[in-house]
Amino acid sequence: MKPIGIRREDKSRWERRTPITPAAVAELVQGGIPVRVQPSDTRIFTNDEFLRAGAAIDEDLSPCSVVFGVKEVPP
Repeated sequence: MKPIGIRREDKSRWERRTPITPAAVAELVQGGIPVRVQPSDTRIFTNDEFLRAGAAIDEDLSPCSVVFGVKEVPP
C-alpha cells in the first residue's frame, strides 16, 4: 500500500498546526496504512512524536498516494 503524507507547513513561518496528530498516525499505521511526515521544527508535535507513532520522517513525499496539509502549497 502506498503511504499517505503529511507536509510541512511553509506558507507562514508561524504556522504550527498539523492536519493529522501523532495519535491518528498511530491508528493509521496499526491499520496497515504507512505514513510519511516531512520534518518540521515549528510543528506543534515534534518529529520524534510522529516517529514514536510509527511514521517515517522524510523530505520526499512523492511516493505518497495523498498528501495532507493545513494550508495550500505555495507556488
